[in-house]
Amino acid sequence: MTGYFSIKMRASRILNPDEPDMQPIQEHVSGAERIILKEEIDEISTALIHRAQNHDNGVPDFINLKIQGINPETITYVPSLPVYLVQVSDHIEAQKVCKTLLEIAGISPHSIDHACEFLENGDTHGRGLAGALVMDSSSAAIRNPDDKGIRATTMDFTPSAHHKIQEILTLYELSHTRLKEALVLATKVAYAPCARAELCYSDNPDYHIGYISITGKGYFRIPYLKSLSAKGGRVFFVDTVDFSWESYSRYIRSTPVLIDRISPFNRNFSLDQIV
Repeated sequence: MTGYFSIKMRASRILNPDEPDMQPIQEHVSGAERIILKEEIDEISTALIHRAQNHDNGVPDFINLKIQGINPETITYVPSLPVYLVQVSDHIEAQKVCKTLLEIAGISPHSIDHACEFLENGDTHGRGLAGALVMDSSSAAIRNPDDKGIRATTMDFTPSAHHKIQEILTLYELSHTRLKEALVLATKVAYAPCARAELCYSDNPDYHIGYISITGKGYFRIPYLKSLSAKGGRVFFVDTVDFSWESYSRYIRSTPVLIDRISPFNRNFSLDQIV
């Protein structure tokens, strides 16, 4: 089998550069990753650095690029989640769809309210979390140690699946990288131990589209899900009866996952079809 390499980009900036005696406050600007073939390293490295320097969140003063070989025997191959392009007219309708979908996924109203409040307002300091919050689907208890966010990493499409998803997104006039990258992440998270659902608001202040993914059901892309003032972020809902943070975090952070089959896309999906 042809060897794969994991390539990860993280860009940030210091918020208090004029205060040399203070602890530096790092702000995340952008991040992206791919699993690529050896011959793609130069091209993809250049593209990720360009992306870091031209992000809507501003100009970074630190860019980290990490490239690492992957043992092919450790890779898990999965189909992508089916995609549903939900049609709503405004934020109120989007929130109604959001809560309905999460209830269908078995998430308690208590957990839904806490998740939405967190993505709207941020942490106790009014800041978004660097990474995802892992929340009990029933009690809303936070499972992250020390409330530190967790990042899902080491995932991508196989070359053939990547070509297929590009064809579909072009057909639907959705060729921007956001949906493609979100689908990869949501699919990996959906296969995690004890995974139930995910709720995501973009941390880009000008991007109002969010999504819900449900394990065994699909990826639901929802316009107007995020209010203009929301901090954004991700919440991973889990069942915690047999939950182990060690095995969950090991999978989320380091298990290589490649999507090798593209599941159906469904457009013009409305609330009437959900209920």
